Amino acid sequence: MSPANLGRAGWRWCAVLLILVGVTVAGALGADQASAHAFLDRSTPAANAVVPEQPEEVRLWFTEPLEPSFTKANLYDSSGTLIETPASRIENDNELVLPLPDGLPRGTYTVQFANVSAADGHPQQGYLPFTIGDQSDIVVPASPEPYDFSQPPVWLSGIARWLALLGICAGVGGFACWLWVVRPAAAGLPEERRRLLGARTQRLALYGITISVVGSLLALVLQVWAGGNGFGPSAFYDVIFDTRYGRFWLMRVSLALLLAWALMLDEAWQETISPRLSAGLLALSGATLLPYALVSHAAAFPTGSNTAIVMDWIHLAASTIWLGGVATLLIVLIYGLRGVPRQQRHETYAVAVERFSTLAIASVIVLVVTGFYSAWLEVGNLYALRNTGYGQVLAIKLALIVVLLLLGFTNQRLIGPRLRKSAASGKQFGRAIAAETVVALGVLFAVGLLVGMPTAREVVRNRAERTTFHLDSGAVHAVVYLAPGSVGVNTYTVDLAIDGRPASDDVQLLMRFERNDEQSIEGIREVELTHVNGPRYQAEGAELSVVGEWDLTLIVRPPNVAETRFTRQLDVPKVPPASTIPGTPPTFSGALAPLSALFGALAVALIVIGLRRPPFGLSRMTVVSAGLALVLVAGAILWLTRDPANEASTTALSGHDLPAVAVILHESEGVHARQ
Repeated sequence: MSPANLGRAGWRWCAVLLILVGVTVAGALGADQASAHAFLDRSTPAANAVVPEQPEEVRLWFTEPLEPSFTKANLYDSSGTLIETPASRIENDNELVLPLPDGLPRGTYTVQFANVSAADGHPQQGYLPFTIGDQSDIVVPASPEPYDFSQPPVWLSGIARWLALLGICAGVGGFACWLWVVRPAAAGLPEERRRLLGARTQRLALYGITISVVGSLLALVLQVWAGGNGFGPSAFYDVIFDTRYGRFWLMRVSLALLLAWALMLDEAWQETISPRLSAGLLALSGATLLPYALVSHAAAFPTGSNTAIVMDWIHLAASTIWLGGVATLLIVLIYGLRGVPRQQRHETYAVAVERFSTLAIASVIVLVVTGFYSAWLEVGNLYALRNTGYGQVLAIKLALIVVLLLLGFTNQRLIGPRLRKSAASGKQFGRAIAAETVVALGVLFAVGLLVGMPTAREVVRNRAERTTFHLDSGAVHAVVYLAPGSVGVNTYTVDLAIDGRPASDDVQLLMRFERNDEQSIEGIREVELTHVNGPRYQAEGAELSVVGEWDLTLIVRPPNVAETRFTRQLDVPKVPPASTIPGTPPTFSGALAPLSALFGALAVALIVIGLRRPPFGLSRMTVVSAGLALVLVAGAILWLTRDPANEASTTALSGHDLPAVAVILHESEGVHARQ
């Protein structure tokens, strides 16, 4: 079918759909712009701790392993002046140690850190204070200047990953679709036309791998950019050879080029291809996908990471076969059968729909199972799905997949059976495949964005502990804590400094709450905070009585001086934030657990193929029974290799749990010090 046969209305519809997909996915990014993944988990001394004696060192534990060449920490005094220390070092992969010099005077200090995750290559920075001495030594520290640790825009990183995934889908999915769908469907066509389809599929696969390499090169440039060491040859050398990301990036590009060389063999695109060659090319295709899974969220889990990586790899393989197959149908069959008599063309379409449906059904089942497991690990609950950028993009991806399933169902159940009877059904088939291709592009772009975003589980855990924000007018400096920051009873805590010194007890401090909804019947509510010690003021109350947006005004009234007011908008959720932290999921560790995932994927393929088209003359019952046996084996292995779930702490912090000194936090998710 030529582009003209698709019709202007069809092309306009596809263009509008593509624009809507892009705008919707991009709009969901507003909540989470940070790309950091190696969050600070805990520290010694803890953030805001008051220690009577100077410690010999500060230890920071992170949620992911760290790249030694791109991870560091520095020490600052309360005025923001850098203090010379021995160089920081990494121990046990995810532990950063900063030795302290002897003879530090009493007072408040700030440790500033920057890191790059060895699991997925994403950068992060943050800082935390602690005090040497007692309560009288506490001051509100000045924020150190941020590291020159720039990050490329999220959308640009998403485009780089999208190009890499798009290209690899065309390469790997194109060859798989050729073996299972295009070659058998074209068996009734003239020999010259079959050779033309083979050549067209080969070009699609090679062009796709070229696009994938271009996307990978762009991703490397962005990774060097994020490292903050410029773009010289040494910066690229350090990233490629001194980081885990770089080593797997090199493996990814090398395997892609090797696959391109192998797909240049004409024997791979003949009507008859040896089983040995086809098996070898499929194995090489699978190996080309593995580096993508090795540098992903799955690689960051402290236990069961091997199983998570294999699940992610299988998920990527199923996506590649399905989405790449859709593009192959459009480019190779729809456009490649121009000039073929209508009846013969429709018969080819009918066979292709039937065979591709088998491939798609198996892929979708695998996607559902592996996707559920990934969501279990990376999202955890509906709150995280709804209230984080990662969860919102994942929801859009799922919605697009539902659209793909509906289009596929239409092709299989409605258009496919009509192809031999109606001329109009050919146009309908072409439009449906074009629409599937456009939606598939949106799915791949969403996947590219997800890889570069902190997981929903990480975001919720890091921001759920309490609502914290920083207010500064120059002379007046305040850090405000609301615990738990939700509807109901809250503890209000403020660390206040005036002209660089802790506020004294003769300073009056008020908090005023007002609903900014004009139709609200809630009036202005005001509470006076009591001076506790040092810079700290505190009170408790139930002023936040309903869900929604509130205006919080902090009023500072020093004696004989004009008052200072700060106003900030609060979004009060329905439930206490700490109760929204997903529980720790059970994981599967040991050498056999990843094998069970492979058995499960193979079992799905056997069951679907056995029910629809048993191969090699085997009976349907034989193939299905083999698949069911593998399901039982996979389930038994998973049961034996499971790790007991650790009970996650979901208790909201109370005011009595708050440390005794201010934490000056970056407000970007994932860049602050967790308590």
